[in-house]
Amino acid sequence: MNLRTLINEPAAPDVMVHNLTLDTRALEPGDVFVALPGAEHDGRDFIEPALAAGAVAVLTESGRELNRDDERVISVSGLKGELGALANRLYGSPSGDLKVVAATGTNGKTSVVDLTAQMLRRTGRKTGTIGTLGMRLDQKPTETRNTTPDCLALHRQLRQWRDHGVECVALEASSHALDQGRLDGLTVDVGVFTNLSRDHLDYHHSMDAYCEAKLKLFREFEPASRIYNADDKAVIAHADVWRSGALGVSVVGANAEISIEVVQAIPLVLKLRTPWGDGRLRTALSGRFNAFNVGASMAAILSLGVDFSEALAAAEALEPVVGRLQAVGDGTDIRVIVDYAHTPDALERAICAVKETDNAGALWVLFGCGGDRDPGKRAEMGTIACRFADRVIVTSDNPRSESPEAIIDDILLGCDDSPIVEADRAAAIALAIAEAKVGDTVLIAGKGHETYQEIAGVRLPFNDAERAAQHLQQRQAA
Repeated sequence: MNLRTLINEPAAPDVMVHNLTLDTRALEPGDVFVALPGAEHDGRDFIEPALAAGAVAVLTESGRELNRDDERVISVSGLKGELGALANRLYGSPSGDLKVVAATGTNGKTSVVDLTAQMLRRTGRKTGTIGTLGMRLDQKPTETRNTTPDCLALHRQLRQWRDHGVECVALEASSHALDQGRLDGLTVDVGVFTNLSRDHLDYHHSMDAYCEAKLKLFREFEPASRIYNADDKAVIAHADVWRSGALGVSVVGANAEISIEVVQAIPLVLKLRTPWGDGRLRTALSGRFNAFNVGASMAAILSLGVDFSEALAAAEALEPVVGRLQAVGDGTDIRVIVDYAHTPDALERAICAVKETDNAGALWVLFGCGGDRDPGKRAEMGTIACRFADRVIVTSDNPRSESPEAIIDDILLGCDDSPIVEADRAAAIALAIAEAKVGDTVLIAGKGHETYQEIAGVRLPFNDAERAAQHLQQRQAA
């Protein structure tokens, strides 16, 4: 597309635009670099490198004197708010040609997105997913910096997928992404609100602001189908969003459009009543909390036109989501489970899910809290772990720029008992598996699928499941 057409500016350089990018490292000759101030860097400081790398033009926010006399550098008023429209225009409105399911909420986004995609693929629909597990067309996770990519990268990815025959996309709409406009310009067909509990208050500062950021998915994007957790008081409080036509999902018997009865928690067996039909299904998933995830995912694909019997069969074929109550090892004398739980609510749900089994041994919980994130949840998580577990090991998560010991001290403020403290996560995992008695369960919480540990700003290779598997082998060999 011609730059003049793209930005509706006859005085702009008469050049063709290949792509828009916010990152000079991803820039290729023929691209337009969008120079905006960011949280860590100011894109306007990279104008010269962008032009040197072959950018045909640079778009920047007006209001800052750049002291340049170069027609390729174009100031655009309100540029940040226009990025979604520009990307949508350049890439040919790709989301309008796809069926897009977007999930928001504190916990469960990744599971709903993954389960939705699994079922759509089972019904023969080529489906991509975007979120915590990366941007992918299959079940293999990829590393990603953000749950939701920037606005320009998102539209570009959707265009590529559309051009390669992808029909559906399921994505996570994080509160950061919604607040920062990373989904701008997107057409959303189905929106899902999983739940709301404390998280990211380091960014949003209040629960009200946090909730309002998530509600943007429904208020600003106006998906045709709106699915929500009818058992979550913080979610149902916003009745204006759940007007006529919204689909509430309840697991506790609330008056909702979709009701679910948990017949068995492990493996998960459910009875469902929906506007499309009633049924019973048995899955390979575990935990009562997954009942909502399955129900919401089924509601999403049914809203897209999948036949009920087809959806039921697809749900019965679901595979567990990587890093979510993921069992490690087979045939060992203890049980080891890895889970991504990194909020107070998620940690309690994971512990309760593990305790739903008839395991007679003690429950060990190993966890830490991320650095440079809401410090207020640390003591809460300490309280939950010490209240529900028999043995607790407090360790490091991703300390980032913070002192691991300082984070642990914050966690210990919520502990009445005296948990074991081992700041080295690898050593903590080794300790738990070595000290657990026959029949015990070890829950390793916080990092789930992650393949790194971020310490002092450096990402080092680390995976909880791999570490646990190594120590289980050593235990068996001893």
